Amino acid sequence: MRKKVYINFLVVIFITMICSSVSTVNAATVKTSIKYGGGNYYGEIKNGKPNGKGTMHWGKNKSYSGDWVNGKRSGQGKYINKNLLPSESDYDSYGASYIEEVTTYNGQWKNDKQNGEGVLTFKDSYRRNESTSRVEKGTFRNNDLVKGYSREQYGLNMTSYGYTNTNKSLSISTDRAIDSDETFRQGIDLASIKTLVYTTKDQKGNERAKTYNVIISNYVNEGDYHGYSYNIEGTETVNGKEINDFATDGEISNINITNEMYKLIKPFANGYDAVDSLAKSLYN
Repeated sequence: MRKKVYINFLVVIFITMICSSVSTVNAATVKTSIKYGGGNYYGEIKNGKPNGKGTMHWGKNKSYSGDWVNGKRSGQGKYINKNLLPSESDYDSYGASYIEEVTTYNGQWKNDKQNGEGVLTFKDSYRRNESTSRVEKGTFRNNDLVKGYSREQYGLNMTSYGYTNTNKSLSISTDRAIDSDETFRQGIDLASIKTLVYTTKDQKGNERAKTYNVIISNYVNEGDYHGYSYNIEGTETVNGKEINDFATDGEISNINITNEMYKLIKPFANGYDAVDSLAKSLYN
């Protein structure tokens, strides 16, 4: 009899512990609406501050949804900021032109700043179908990309690509926009490259940069050859001081320098394709 009473007693204690645990979990995940930091917050709180999962709205066009620690964005989250601004351009047949600016960051945060892996996108668009867009993908530190890839497009006139880390960078600018249905590999060729800059930094902090400028001449249509003629000019610098300059002076030197440029580009092509795909999503 005593054994049966003892077992029943243990069962009651076990059930009480389970109920207490469930109650504690439910209490910890209760969501509340508060005003905080100039915005309206809905989510989990602790000591009157956002803490856990929640969403903050600052007005109608700016928001953050994700993780919070002690009132600051920390963890994984998505930030969106939209602005509609008047354009400085003239009025057209449709009325006043305007620019819509949309900035989005989706990734890791710490102490209210972009810190860790993430993707930043920016796009502004004119009513006249002109736009500027930017994509950054990689590792951020205090709101700056410190390791990763970027792509920036200026209307229909130019697309630039970049890669950066602590000791190496590569930037490519073109004199035309890469078509929306092309990847970086498909759209880039010597006729589209305007400038290529490759920079390295050694352990002592010395920075060495090599710049290539592609000079396109007239279109050539002779015999079996159809295409643009070009020359390549450039400089080499160490810590900003020029130590060498060069220029191609014929087909052989063109080929040698061209191969050198493509060799520099090849290791970064996959990363540039990735930011191309992200950039296309901005226009869908």
